[in-house]
Amino acid sequence: MNIYRLLDIKPDSLRLWILLLPPIYSLWLLAIGKKLLGKQRKSDKLFSTIILLFFVLNIIIIIALPIAGVNVYKDHRPEFVLFGLIYFSVFFISLLLLTDITVRFERSQNIDRYYSIVDFRDYLWRFFALFYWPIFIWSYQKTVNNYNKD
Repeated sequence: MNIYRLLDIKPDSLRLWILLLPPIYSLWLLAIGKKLLGKQRKSDKLFSTIILLFFVLNIIIIIALPIAGVNVYKDHRPEFVLFGLIYFSVFFISLLLLTDITVRFERSQNIDRYYSIVDFRDYLWRFFALFYWPIFIWSYQKTVNNYNKD
């Protein structure tokens, strides 16, 4: 599967709904990061490793645990709490990395503008757009479509 095809989904397409699935969402994040890092000719090893870990954790939560009959919401064993902490840590780290990658890429495309501390809200908006993807996916996908253009 070519993950860059996820970047071509149009915001008005019904296929956009598949991005709401956490494993597909993590592949979407991977596609965005790899595409932008490739355009900037930067290494994507750290980013890819963290996002792939996020993908594996999503697969475990969505597929493996239900098949094993484990309900982490009802059973508060210490290993489930640790797994939850690891999951959310990897999730936040991946979003922070991708936020930095996307904002730096967009700023590199607009070299005529001077960025100050006030422009930090670019990072906040992007982080929350990625964090609350079920809400913002429709508006942010237009920008993602532009990332995939060569």
